[in-house]
Amino acid sequence: MIQKKYKVTIIGSGNWGSVAAKLIASNTLKLNSFHDEVIMWVFEETLPNGEKLTDIINKTNENVKYLPGIRLGSNVVADPELEHAVKDANMLVFVTPHQFMEGICKRLVGKIKGDAEAISLIKGMEVKPEGPQMISSLISKQLGVNCCVLMGANIANEIALQKFSEATVGYKEDEEVAQRWVQIFGTPYFHVSAARDVEGVELCGTLKNVVAVAAGFVDGLEMGNNTKWEEETEKWQMLLQGAAGRGLSTSSKQSCCMARNYREYQQQKKSMKFYANVDGKSHSRYSRQFTRYALVVFLLLR
Repeated sequence: MIQKKYKVTIIGSGNWGSVAAKLIASNTLKLNSFHDEVIMWVFEETLPNGEKLTDIINKTNENVKYLPGIRLGSNVVADPELEHAVKDANMLVFVTPHQFMEGICKRLVGKIKGDAEAISLIKGMEVKPEGPQMISSLISKQLGVNCCVLMGANIANEIALQKFSEATVGYKEDEEVAQRWVQIFGTPYFHVSAARDVEGVELCGTLKNVVAVAAGFVDGLEMGNNTKWEEETEKWQMLLQGAAGRGLSTSSKQSCCMARNYREYQQQKKSMKFYANVDGKSHSRYSRQFTRYALVVFLLLR
């Protein structure tokens, strides 16, 4: 009996997409059930020297714009044509900014293989007049595929440098599919586990960024770590109480909500300095409103 082999295409080539390519490419070379080659769809750009980004990636094995100094793997191939990049793939990794996902999915309707499985690494959601929609739901509905998610409190550059991190694959029913994703993402420095809870895992990944932004407010106001921890403790209590009431799995909460968020706060504080002219009381009120909004969204989607 001929063993089925899986072919992976990564849809997205930014900082996190390039790191995902590095992780996956290192594993497909070692796993007999996967084709060695990993295709990465690249939104074509012309660099200041006049060269195309895809040409540079394929020539140097490095995404010089979004992940400079890191080798992706000799088996990573950049492709600027979206439809061509996905045509042979039966494992699709979505890792683009969330605002572009609807347009990308529309382009892919009827262009992917019938046995394709998808996973979203996108922290965010589509908010429409009829209500919010998770990215995994958007992918599933538009493309008619099963879509898992991979979420964690991760900084892409640290993973690229092989500093230890962890993440959770959220899946609906098919644990075999989830374990396949665990196989191709997991490395000694990037620990991946699976939880049967797509919505919980995805929402934790999304809401974690709300808390990180609020921490940026505190840094921008130069209010100190005591204020930060008081604010963040209150937020996590609110979020996790709501999560517990809705049956969110423990592994989802641990991996996506709690692990190493402080590192993300520190990374974000420089970009949040424009909030420094906000009065301290207003900040506290705004951050609480932000958290309550996030919790309401969570409960509505559950």
